[in-house]
Amino acid sequence: MATRFTIQGREVTLPVVVRDARSGTVFYDVDAVAAARLLPGTAYEIIESEPGRTQCIIALIDYRDCDLDDYNEVSIAFPVRPVGSDASQDGTFIYRLPVTQRFTCEAGSRIWGYPKSVEQIDYEYADDHLRGELRMDGDLVLRMRVPRSQPEGDPMEIDLRTWSYLDGHPVETSFRNRTASAIRMGAEGVELALGRHRLADDLRSLGLPKESTMTVWTERMSAVFEAPRPLR
Repeated sequence: MATRFTIQGREVTLPVVVRDARSGTVFYDVDAVAAARLLPGTAYEIIESEPGRTQCIIALIDYRDCDLDDYNEVSIAFPVRPVGSDASQDGTFIYRLPVTQRFTCEAGSRIWGYPKSVEQIDYEYADDHLRGELRMDGDLVLRMRVPRSQPEGDPMEIDLRTWSYLDGHPVETSFRNRTASAIRMGAEGVELALGRHRLADDLRSLGLPKESTMTVWTERMSAVFEAPRPLR
């Protein structure tokens, strides 16, 4: 696949580099059948954490220095693998990926097939937490509080994978994160409120809001996103 794109008159060359970002990621235990109903197409299947259960992953991400500009992002994702494959193909499927800038929206959609849209995302930082609010079509989708902690230990490099549809075809995108993160088990410090938008209704269909199972706070993240590869 192509490794060079012209987006809104600017050239983007892969891999795309993130030099500095903050993120708060919250994991929720949800019904696997309900999550599977939200997956588009037929190429992917939900990975169960235990029989009948899976994870819904909601992340508030603040990209501060990135090849695709400075922007806020909310990611709603599920663990998946291609239908019929084994655990070596495990990754995440991003169900929705609202952002605050048009350039990264077009780049993410055209290059990787990510379901980006330009929306209102406001972040408010305190010493011990981040509050985020997402609105779409003028309606509240969610308000979220994520505890903020100092990372523990040295930065680690982690290889990750997302699955998506590009021009209707399933593709894999590999990316490498370099992070030092603080991990909290349980729901302490996490708050989630849902609004009236249809995306909020999708989250309600999973049983949200409810207590979270784990939170990961990353104060300083760097990453490299590779070119997408078609499902083999």
